[in-house]
Amino acid sequence: MPTTATVTRVLKVDLTQDELRAKLEEHLDSCDELREAEEAKKVTMRQHNEIIKRLKAQECKLATVCAQRWENRDVECIVAFHQPVVGMKRIVRTDTGEVVEEMQMSDLERQENLFEEKAQFEKVVSDVPPPNPYQAPDEAEPEKAEEPKQEIRITEVPPEEQAQPETPPNKEAGSEIVGTCHNCGKDIPKFAMDEGKCAMCDVKLPKCETCGGYLFDEKTRHSLEAGQCGPRPLEVE
Repeated sequence: MPTTATVTRVLKVDLTQDELRAKLEEHLDSCDELREAEEAKKVTMRQHNEIIKRLKAQECKLATVCAQRWENRDVECIVAFHQPVVGMKRIVRTDTGEVVEEMQMSDLERQENLFEEKAQFEKVVSDVPPPNPYQAPDEAEPEKAEEPKQEIRITEVPPEEQAQPETPPNKEAGSEIVGTCHNCGKDIPKFAMDEGKCAMCDVKLPKCETCGGYLFDEKTRHSLEAGQCGPRPLEVE
């Protein structure tokens, strides 16, 4: 009898409709898995890149700190208003006591610390030492020669012909007292007229509606009638 044997060979086989449908579903599943794997790879690479970037930045920062031996930190500071002078503020570190900066106070800070500003101004005025009567003649200022006395005649002049009084020259014009504030009763220095408000209470100085001059000036007599404002006549004892 002839001898037979069975062998397995890879040969072409036509698929049935059911087999073709199953292969198509398997192909779609494979495509989805491949897409998910590629997306996971991108996410992983992005995460690794961010970690590497963060570590490089940290390495550069630490290298700089070690080289210069200092770094920036949040340090608590104290703000001293009206220091070193009125209207200024000084920022001081609490850890070392070092002065960080000196700068002008804002309008809001001046309003909130108005009483402190008034106290500082009064302290500065009160700290001015009086003249020393025991000062040596060579150290004292040279006395001015007395001017000959002139006879003064007082005559009444109509208000419309009266001229505005001339302000005598003053070496320290900024500290000259020119009147009294109607609001707080304090003396008004001449420099306050440039700002148009009291240096103590920060209230606007009222002006005369007729001549436009300040009402606190005791040397001028103001009137609501046009042309009636003029210098107050001198009082003769």
